[in-house]
Amino acid sequence: MSKNRTYVIDFTHIKKEVETVEYHLEDAFFEHIEGSEITGGDVHLVVTITPMPNRLYDLTFDYSGVVTLPCDRCLAPMQLPMEVHEMVTVELGEALDDEDDEHIVLNELDPTYDFGWITYELLALHLPIQHTHEPIEECDQEMVKYLVDRVPEEGDQETATQPDNSVWDDLRSKIENKQ
Repeated sequence: MSKNRTYVIDFTHIKKEVETVEYHLEDAFFEHIEGSEITGGDVHLVVTITPMPNRLYDLTFDYSGVVTLPCDRCLAPMQLPMEVHEMVTVELGEALDDEDDEHIVLNELDPTYDFGWITYELLALHLPIQHTHEPIEECDQEMVKYLVDRVPEEGDQETATQPDNSVWDDLRSKIENKQ
């Protein structure tokens, strides 16, 4: 993701009170993330920064809205409602340390951090493993007809085009005769 000053939070001045920052994540936000399975969305994000003792901050990420992603069944875009609540702890220390989704250590000499990637990652972690249109009628029907096996009915043209299994029958009889 390219550096975008929009999602940078500056901890230069020690915050003494709870602060909130609001963001509106739209299609443009998701388009800038390479390899994102989320192709767009309309998500409201409220980040609450709560100062704690010992140069620690608790950041709460509250998302609400919908994201757009391809259906696993038909590849057509689908809307998925999202309500997510996540927390991250930020610590001011000596150097930028290994970061994870729950704890970030920032260099106190340069205590700014671009939360753009984590903003995406925390939301993406809550996507279901499989996302499909429900019911199946909402899927692209042209694609579905190639994916769904259909049991042929009596008199259906597909029953007349069954493959010739005589080759296998001949092989089976030869094997049985040798025994």
